[in-house]
Amino acid sequence: MKEIIAEARDLTKDYGKTRALRDVNLRLRRGEILGLVGDNGSGKSTFLKLLAGQIFPTKGEVSLFGVHGEKELERQRKRTGTMIEAPGFFPQLTVKGTSPSYSPAIFWQRWSSLRMNIVFWIRDGC
Repeated sequence: MKEIIAEARDLTKDYGKTRALRDVNLRLRRGEILGLVGDNGSGKSTFLKLLAGQIFPTKGEVSLFGVHGEKELERQRKRTGTMIEAPGFFPQLTVKGTSPSYSPAIFWQRWSSLRMNIVFWIRDGC
């Protein structure tokens, strides 16, 4: 069975009285690609920000490469890369062309303009 590279267990995020994510459970194994597609405000960016350590969960747990806990996650996040919201991509390039030393692990594409909006990747060989 392939290594679990990212996992969310009962992941919940509240902003004040607004719940952005509720009890998300997900496992992503090495070599899998997962697209996050949903309406504005459905929690795609929030989920990736939680994986990237840019924000912290109200409840639940994130693990990367089988480890959890903030100190351990900080070390493991050095093996990942993240661009969230409106990064400056060249529209003619693919994800692979934009970041040749990385392989995409999780991404969501803004279908209306066919421009990359969110990308989270794991370095090859890590």
